[in-house]
Amino acid sequence: MTQTVDWTARSARIDALQVEVCFLLNDTFYRGDENSHAQLHDPAFRVPLPLPAFPRALPLLARSSEVSGHEHELAAYYRRIVDQAAALGKPFNAIGHYFWLRLWLWQEGGAAFSFPWYDTLGEMHPLLDWLQAPSADAPYSDIEQGWDFDALRIGETIHLRQGDSDSGEEHVNVALPAGALAPAAAQAQKRAAESIAALALGLGADVWTGHLPHARFGTATWQPGAR
Repeated sequence: MTQTVDWTARSARIDALQVEVCFLLNDTFYRGDENSHAQLHDPAFRVPLPLPAFPRALPLLARSSEVSGHEHELAAYYRRIVDQAAALGKPFNAIGHYFWLRLWLWQEGGAAFSFPWYDTLGEMHPLLDWLQAPSADAPYSDIEQGWDFDALRIGETIHLRQGDSDSGEEHVNVALPAGALAPAAAQAQKRAAESIAALALGLGADVWTGHLPHARFGTATWQPGAR
């Protein structure tokens, strides 16, 4: 989508959105060859992966607000992934997706914004920073294959829109008070950073803040990426 103000006339007015950084979870571990299409789609090459026991609204999504205070349980879950990979001699780039995050902005029972191309906290920082200090002179915009997002401040109102850049389809388009998102964005960013720091301390590597080609974990005899 182009960065024009035309779409703001269609924005649905709402009072607030929740902001959350989430840890993606998997209930199986893939033991096969990453380059084998047949094995990737064969359940025989997947083994159960025990999930953390702390309460979550969604089984395969752990919000930072849910993780807070339970980092040791989440670290144990990630350690099982590292140990599985160690036993099979898998390189880190074969398991990196098990550590992906997701950013969500949503209204209960209403509008929801997803960011499927943001896998790390570092990729979320620019938007989270902008939401805390939305600038009328510098709108936020991002576009990837099949997805685009625009954020624009006009006076004391923020307009947010998400759609499909390939088809031109608009999925969500809302407007809300400029100060409504700042506290939620700041809290989500802070919670996620604190949980990641605790996880990195427990596993010996920070693989959530940014993409790493290699990682050396202190919890396994095998070190993915070690040379």
